[in-house]
Amino acid sequence: MPFAEVDPVLRDLLKSFARPVQTVKPHLPFWFLRSDGIWEVEDLALLPIGADDSPTLGNMRAHARGGFTKDVQDAFHRSPECTEAVAELLLTSHFPETRFDELMDAVGLVL
Repeated sequence: MPFAEVDPVLRDLLKSFARPVQTVKPHLPFWFLRSDGIWEVEDLALLPIGADDSPTLGNMRAHARGGFTKDVQDAFHRSPECTEAVAELLLTSHFPETRFDELMDAVGLVL
């Protein structure tokens, strides 16, 4: 998926559900998820690294495309239970239970 397409959606989600910060930077999670080994960003040569160890927001909007690795995509396609388990783990690990329904509604997730 092109970062430019998800930028406004991710920006809104971060404003609604992340810890309050002065400046919302949606390109950072898109970029740094690569370190988990489940996410990849294509065309790295078009994304020079800036001062915060990430490409600039402008370069990300112009060039970045990313998504789950093929192995992760295959696992999700083979097993809807895997997708649910990952979603539940992310919810319970990072959000209070009182926000689960609101967050799932915001991203169109049904468990």
